[in-house]
Amino acid sequence: MRAERVKVIDDRHDWPSTWWSIPLGALAGCALGVVARVWMRWISTEPEFSWGGTIGIVASFGVFGAAQSAAAIARRRCVRPSAVAWARAAAALLSLGLFGAAGAVMLPTVLFGSLAVWRPSAPRAIRAIFAVLALPGVAFVSVGIVDDHGWSVVSIGRIVAFLAIYAAVVAATWPTTAPVLDGWRPSRRLVVAVGLVIAAFVGAALWFGGIQT
Repeated sequence: MRAERVKVIDDRHDWPSTWWSIPLGALAGCALGVVARVWMRWISTEPEFSWGGTIGIVASFGVFGAAQSAAAIARRRCVRPSAVAWARAAAALLSLGLFGAAGAVMLPTVLFGSLAVWRPSAPRAIRAIFAVLALPGVAFVSVGIVDDHGWSVVSIGRIVAFLAIYAAVVAATWPTTAPVLDGWRPSRRLVVAVGLVIAAFVGAALWFGGIQT
């Protein structure tokens, strides 16, 4: 019964369920990473290039794509609810590489934006709150672009590209964010542990990224 209930939800999404979709997801993630790297150079007031930084960014997006694909496979093919839950948790943690250094400011946007999009069964008021909580990061980056480059058609293009990149990231988080009707719930210890790991990661990213308060 549990496997059938999981399949009912997953059939709504045309996501590959074979193992070769993991490298395919990695390639798609890398492609998005290349776009993101080009965008970063486009918005910079002092464009610089380094192979280390570029490889790190593209690799982070590649890991994100592979992890989400693996979680999608687990949702479709695993029968044990706990195995699906662990796959989703692992995918979420592996996706944190997207939010290193200055990218940490976008973690709340992706987190709350994903909940607003992929939790359709939640009350509308709750989804609206999630959507509002996703906006500060978007506003922060958009205002920064305008401050650096002024209002122009090019600046609007930079903002539109930024929105498109993170819309793609939010869209790709379905495997980890959308609910699974299997009746399984994580223990309180696991929730606390995952929360502490995320908080520690964000704190380190903010510190080493120079966004210190």
